[in-house]
Amino acid sequence: MSAEQQQKLDSLYAIDNVLTIKITMPQGDWDAVRTEQPKGGICNFEWKGGARFTWRRATSVEISGTSFPARTTFTEVGVKKKSFCGSLRSDKPCLHVDFGRFRDANVPAIENLIGTRYITLNNSIQDPSYIRQPLGYTLLAMAGLPHSRCNFARVFVNGTLVGQGLGGVNSPGIYVNAEPVMKRYIERNFNGNMKGNLYEIEHHDDFVKERLDFISVEDLSRFENKADLKFADEHIATHGVGGAAQVLDLEHFIKLDAMEFYLKHWDGYADNTNNTYIYNDVTAVETPGVDNVKFKLIPWGIDQTFQPERPFKLGREGLIGKLVRNDAARRKQLIDQVGTFRKTIFAREVQQTALKPLIDKTEALLVDLGVPNAVSEIAIVRQQLRLAESVGYICAGLPDASAAVYPPPAHRRMHARQQHRDHSAGCRRSAELRGVPHPLQGRQRQVGSLGHQHARKWEVADQPGFRPRASREQHAGDPPGTQISLYLSTKQHRPCRRIFDCAGQVAGRRRVLLFRLFQSDQRQDEYGSSVWGGHHAGGQGTDPSGTRRVEGVLLLISATGGGR
Repeated sequence: MSAEQQQKLDSLYAIDNVLTIKITMPQGDWDAVRTEQPKGGICNFEWKGGARFTWRRATSVEISGTSFPARTTFTEVGVKKKSFCGSLRSDKPCLHVDFGRFRDANVPAIENLIGTRYITLNNSIQDPSYIRQPLGYTLLAMAGLPHSRCNFARVFVNGTLVGQGLGGVNSPGIYVNAEPVMKRYIERNFNGNMKGNLYEIEHHDDFVKERLDFISVEDLSRFENKADLKFADEHIATHGVGGAAQVLDLEHFIKLDAMEFYLKHWDGYADNTNNTYIYNDVTAVETPGVDNVKFKLIPWGIDQTFQPERPFKLGREGLIGKLVRNDAARRKQLIDQVGTFRKTIFAREVQQTALKPLIDKTEALLVDLGVPNAVSEIAIVRQQLRLAESVGYICAGLPDASAAVYPPPAHRRMHARQQHRDHSAGCRRSAELRGVPHPLQGRQRQVGSLGHQHARKWEVADQPGFRPRASREQHAGDPPGTQISLYLSTKQHRPCRRIFDCAGQVAGRRRVLLFRLFQSDQRQDEYGSSVWGGHHAGGQGTDPSGTRRVEGVLLLISATGGGR
């Protein structure tokens, strides 16, 4: 591995090193770059015709950073549009920059300067917070998975920020500078092995022979005949999950599947067979056998992660994910991995000590760069990240009864006594029981009411503005997956406008309940009777008339004390 080049790339992509890139080229050529439409058409995933966009020659490109590198100008540099679907724009296009495309003499100079000849600039049109890519790649790195280094750049063309003066452009000239999956990336993420073959998977592509012709071979591949990929497709078709374990690194895949779950990466491999590279991490041969194939998946295009309108879910589209879920041992391994990442990456302590400082620093940078609504947009991502730990409990279950459930910090601790209130028909108190083969599946049935004698003392974390007003609790004998509805009202006794749907699980005499927020568009009385009308759909995932379901804070609640 070229340690010197990797060190320079670390400096180039440091999060607080904002790049300035100034492109100079004939205006007609720039207009041709930005307005070019993809060959084969927009969002055409059936395209077999090679590159969708055309390289064009910039007269010069100047590159500098707030700390690295020093201002340097290169002539005859290649510039090309990228993105043929969701991020496709003509006013602020995504860009590839190749300093050596038209002038070989640039290659040693630029690699000596920054460690690579390539820069990839993403317009972040689908991520107004601009933080999803740098944060997501950091989380993937923490999981031990392939990841891009990532920061920000200000991009000028002919002296003007890209998109400036054009209506509707989000943050003219501000780009996410994401490390492309090229030679130095493979070197760093695969222990120096650059002797394998690299392919890109786009929507519908998978380890099936019907998609073999659609999958593109990347330039650094040792062979272009796709023989290793064809072998893998046939071996999996013949031998199922056992065959997949021979031609893929399934442990690596299970980690990625678990992380796509936490990131809500709905546009990745598991849920959309998209935005993924696959690398045969061996020394590739022209005619491979089972010992010459070991594919690993590489996540890419994570700008639509942590979206509040998307659910946390284990994807159902990718073939390898299906094989894992349909095999009991591999499914358990996946759920266990979700539990491991909850403890090692998404635990509150990790979020506070490692992730919050990164987000705070990134937010300050984006505010300084003039990104509109950066604070409020990043607040949405912060909330989604906080939800992740609770969702990990829902998916993977609780620790055993002897394990401690962490308490909230003392300065955020609140106690609330359950109250039995016989109010209107809108306060129908019930519990719903799930019989679940695993934490994410099962049927529901209603069981009877509970009374004063079962009241407990609750300790509520992370939501000091609310307290329980009437609720149902789990009994110590309830099986994992018992679901409870809990009505809350504010301390100020304003009309209760929120109802939390609770998915709880039992661990001995200690319970952890996880709540999902429902919010009404109408005013309600204290228990929501005007909307819920004597019935609630807590746990069934349905919306009563007049109620809008929105995702909100998941509370972590530890129930202690009291007997039956």
